[in-house]
Amino acid sequence: MIATKYPSVNKTVIDSVYLNSSKSSVDKLKELKSISTEIRQQDLPKNVVTYEEMKKILTKNLQKNKRFDFRWSSLLSNEPLLFEDMKYVRVRRFIKSKVTQQELEWFRNGELNHIFNSFEQLLLCNMKHYNRILNYALMVFESYVMLEDDEDEYDDESVFDKVIHEIEMTPTQLYCAAMINPNNTTVRELTYGYSLPEGYLEEITDEDREEGITSVIQKNWDRLYKHPNFKIFNELNALRLNVNGFRTVWYSERTPNDKLGQICRKMTRLTMSVTKPQLQSVHRYIEEINDIQHKLYQSLYKCLMNVFDFDDDKFAIYVYTNEFYIFSERFNMKVSKTPEGRITKDYLSNSYECFMAEEYLVKSIREQINWAKYQQPLVYDYDKNILKGILLGLLEKEYRDTVLLKRPDKSSANGTVSKITFSGIFRMVKIKESFMFKGKEIYSHERTLSKFNAADYLINKGYYLFGLSDDLVEFVDLNQQQTVNHYMKYTIPVDANIQRYIDKTKKLHMQTEYLYKTNGDTQYIKIKESIYVIGGYDVKSPLYKGENKRFPYIREKQILRDSLEIQKRNMGFRQDKHGSYWKVTDIYTNL
Repeated sequence: MIATKYPSVNKTVIDSVYLNSSKSSVDKLKELKSISTEIRQQDLPKNVVTYEEMKKILTKNLQKNKRFDFRWSSLLSNEPLLFEDMKYVRVRRFIKSKVTQQELEWFRNGELNHIFNSFEQLLLCNMKHYNRILNYALMVFESYVMLEDDEDEYDDESVFDKVIHEIEMTPTQLYCAAMINPNNTTVRELTYGYSLPEGYLEEITDEDREEGITSVIQKNWDRLYKHPNFKIFNELNALRLNVNGFRTVWYSERTPNDKLGQICRKMTRLTMSVTKPQLQSVHRYIEEINDIQHKLYQSLYKCLMNVFDFDDDKFAIYVYTNEFYIFSERFNMKVSKTPEGRITKDYLSNSYECFMAEEYLVKSIREQINWAKYQQPLVYDYDKNILKGILLGLLEKEYRDTVLLKRPDKSSANGTVSKITFSGIFRMVKIKESFMFKGKEIYSHERTLSKFNAADYLINKGYYLFGLSDDLVEFVDLNQQQTVNHYMKYTIPVDANIQRYIDKTKKLHMQTEYLYKTNGDTQYIKIKESIYVIGGYDVKSPLYKGENKRFPYIREKQILRDSLEIQKRNMGFRQDKHGSYWKVTDIYTNL
């Protein structure tokens, strides 16, 4: 069995506290915290397998399976997941996907501008503010927030001790708290999001509008800033985005493309949405195949230098993943291998000279065997698929202007290059591979394939530098940065590819809100969850079920404290009561 965080407390005990209507929310929270403290102090039974032990066992078993790609695995939850994000999984269990009768009444009265029936629907309708929403949930449930690079966390206890923590929230309440913005028009959204007492905030009057006060946040800024959740959340957002001013923070908020690529994998697997980290991984694949081919090239080069009296103008070598060619003034030959390990030799011209050359090539036989036996690790299949997807996209749109180039080795003579060009035959493409030496074509061959098979064939062969002809005027050896910059030109931002899912979800959301406006009770309204609108992804794993561990990132907290103090000074109380928080000032002004 897997130990839960509270091994001695069942759901009945928790419900008895939570459902006690005679107690206030503060008293409920204190009692639940007391129970939690007692449970943590208890010793686990000897027969209980802990989370860490289970994690190690599962990881060890998965590592034995060479076909298991960790980058595609979820290992996040035993429930269907829409987003591949650990932070989303950590807070998801605290968000109750429901609409309360009270929320429904407020929405019908116009006191709430929007209403959400699920956490996934809330996130999809507000993907631009994904980080903002997750950060508020992490703050009130887990006492830390993500910083902008998403690899770092801010968890200073002296800051989060002041936060009023929540037991659970509905998607609508989370929306009201996290999505506060200069356009807020109702007091109800603020009082509900932050659990403020009735009458604590003031509505905007005609006199306020005459004075230029158009936002309920602007009108109630001083009162709101006394609430620790409002105060800390805004200060941390300013710190995270490295900007200042409430309005500036709001308009600076945008989920980065790389983050979207990470969390929206289920929506982009079959698209050309590629992020910078993915292209950096592609470069590692390029280095891998170049290393194997380099060793064989060098060995053949030394042998042929002896054949032709150290004159490398008399021969050319072309090495690929599954074949290599030797062209010379005396003979031409081709050596191929199949995935099954079958090796074939073709003497393309002057067979007798080819036989004679074998005497000299025998010294390279060890590297030939290593090249033939080499099997590319399955981890690189992911990178190859990225290249295949980008190439296929080019072939679908601009195949006549698409070119692939490959230098047999970095140390090869200038002008030793193979080139791929395309022409069309119905829905097929005719592939022409030309072997160039010192600006002249010394050999070529053609084959006709579908565009999909053409991309698969060429990437499997070992080509990786491709693009439109105007972008490949000069052959370059791609370093990591050049790889990223080159292929980003032929990919689509993640947000463009997931937009169709966002649009579908927003349409569903509008239909849902219409139903809520026109129907009597929520129990009679059947809502299709957003995750099923996407297609329904059932990723099962008990790994993180019931787990609430912290993963603090070790960093210099004092630096962040200093920056946070600056934000407090810049976003706190000012003499100019209503306009101070709108100002855009330099974060480092008061250093």
